[in-house]
Amino acid sequence: MKYFTDYEKIKQVLKAKRLSVSKAEGKAGLGATTISKLKQRKDGDGSLHEDNLQKFLRTFHVNPKWWETSEGEMFLPEPSSKETFDRDVGDEAIKREMLDQLYKDLANQARHLDKALDLVARLLPPGNGVESVAAKDR
Repeated sequence: MKYFTDYEKIKQVLKAKRLSVSKAEGKAGLGATTISKLKQRKDGDGSLHEDNLQKFLRTFHVNPKWWETSEGEMFLPEPSSKETFDRDVGDEAIKREMLDQLYKDLANQARHLDKALDLVARLLPPGNGVESVAAKDR
């Protein structure tokens, strides 16, 4: 089995994902030259620091077994939106707070829409049917 450096593995992942190094660094929340510097390191330690490695693997759904052994599938299945939400916002209190804010935002948008319908109904000539729609929806 051939040994690949972290830089070589990253390049394989980015090629499969069709991403540039700079876009990948941004998407994974890595420093602007984190990946580029791996290629230039001469001290034999061309590996990502553990926290950056975890960010990279998680962001691009890289299979940790493949990363360690170069065996198996390169990528894990893409998580569902709910799994991503649960991972990123695990605290139930935060979820409730976010849902409360979403409800308030939707209610506010509904009020603005209601006002817009009232305005349209007042601007159009009588008998066009818009008055009844605006009145029925209340």
